[in-house]
Amino acid sequence: MSTPFAPTIAGSTLPLPPRPTTDSTRDIPSDVLRGDLRRFRASGFRHMDLVDTWISPADLTPRQLRTLADELADHDITLAGLSVIRRSIVDPVHGADNYAYTRRSIEAAAALGAPILSIGFHRPLTAAQRDWGAFWSVPGPTDGEREYTRAVPALTELCALAADFGIELSLELYEDTLVGTGARTMRLIEATGAANLGVNADLANLHRAPRPLEETWSQTLDLVLDRMNYWHVKNYRRVENYPHGPYLAWPTPLADGDIDYRAALHRARAAGYAGPLCVEHYGGDALTAQTAGLRYLTDLLETM
Repeated sequence: MSTPFAPTIAGSTLPLPPRPTTDSTRDIPSDVLRGDLRRFRASGFRHMDLVDTWISPADLTPRQLRTLADELADHDITLAGLSVIRRSIVDPVHGADNYAYTRRSIEAAAALGAPILSIGFHRPLTAAQRDWGAFWSVPGPTDGEREYTRAVPALTELCALAADFGIELSLELYEDTLVGTGARTMRLIEATGAANLGVNADLANLHRAPRPLEETWSQTLDLVLDRMNYWHVKNYRRVENYPHGPYLAWPTPLADGDIDYRAALHRARAAGYAGPLCVEHYGGDALTAQTAGLRYLTDLLETM
């Protein structure tokens, strides 16, 4: 008998509006927090990928973390993990602050009972990316050997701290960064040598890049499969005009894009993937689009 394959399907908090806390004495109003959680739960998800664009756990006091944990429990929501975005620890300007923020995020993940913290090397959107809207269509900052040299010892230290708290770290694939291809990602992981460091295989981040692709989504998946421990799933359609572009990409429902998640899930199952599937979407009614992704994945897993 084959081993059951039933990964947790989580919804992203990306569609929820930002709820910043300005200082340690000001709480997010309870009715606002509960309203967000009710909307999330009503969308069909019982598991959450808590992205720090909604609430930043690293900036919460211990009391606020307990309140958040209690509210999640009251709404029958379990954390699949936390995702920290645009907080690169090798950012040339904010690297030191981002490193400290990541340390606090590890501690917050432990306080909230989240088993995985997803981090990355993508930096804040540039003014041009913000103005354009479809930010992935505008090239952003790039990483090179200098950033790689700085990343290895910093990641090693963060992995050691995470291990002390029983937390896994996951590197989110992202274009133009140190994890901008499967090959570069594996180089970094092998150099770090930490058993609790894995890959968040956000294949769509790489597939949408406005240039010729170094790897197909399928090649990237093959390269990182053995170290995957988290998985942001979304989809895009991509058009390349022969012979020199332009290269266009736009978000689609999870079932309708270029990435074949039926095939990807079969390969993940064969490789023994045991992490969650965290559904994301950009644009429009993203929460409804994520709900459609939940139905698609649920139906798909039932046939495997």
